[in-house]
Amino acid sequence: PMSVRTTFETQKSGSSSSSSSSSTSSRSSSSLTMTFLTPTVLMISGAFLAAALSAALGANDVANSLGTAVGTGAISLKQALFIGAIMEFSGAVLFGGTVTKTISSGVVQISATSLKHPAE
Repeated sequence: PMSVRTTFETQKSGSSSSSSSSSTSSRSSSSLTMTFLTPTVLMISGAFLAAALSAALGANDVANSLGTAVGTGAISLKQALFIGAIMEFSGAVLFGGTVTKTISSGVVQISATSLKHPAE
């Protein structure tokens, strides 16, 4: 029910079968059915996208904080990568739960009444 099916059928020119069973068997043998967008595929795709976006955001954070130090030669690129990896990982592990709680409950309060009467 949650999947999208695309069926490509090859049609034989000039052939028509009178029996329904032979029509069904020839139809199933000559059709190619591809199923995609199943819940499993969507979950795997979503997890991959989330991991890629989080890596990109982490790389941007490290570039913003350590770019000047590397550019001036104060630290080497290897040192910046090591420092960035340690700090990004420890920040996610130590403060990830707190950030999640804040975003899920304390940033914006939305209630059903405020949605019905936004001017009040």
